[in-house]
Amino acid sequence: MPGAEACVQYLHQQRYPLAILTRNMREATALTLERLQIPISLVLTREDCAAKPDPEGLQLIARQLAVPCQQLLYVGDYIFDLQVAANAGAASCLYLNESNHVFVAEADYTISHFAELARAFPTVGY
Repeated sequence: MPGAEACVQYLHQQRYPLAILTRNMREATALTLERLQIPISLVLTREDCAAKPDPEGLQLIARQLAVPCQQLLYVGDYIFDLQVAANAGAASCLYLNESNHVFVAEADYTISHFAELARAFPTVGY
């Protein structure tokens, strides 16, 4: 995903709270985080909460970060990502790829490169 690594590194350095909510299983997720050296420790998988688009995962993340769901920005590339954000009362950002443009109307924001995240989350700039 273009710019994702630089974006995550910047947000981590700036001490923005980051989390991952995935429908993948814990073991596969842990391997991916390790292989890609992703510095995000708050990770919820399908073993931890109801699957997206159920809002339980984002609600758990909000509680653990001690922020209301309305202050979360959830970035994803599929309709379930947009729906989970809406169901939790969070903002959604659709990472565009060649097959998901049909979901644009459901997203609060869209990006095709993670450097564009600054547009969706104005306090971020790198």
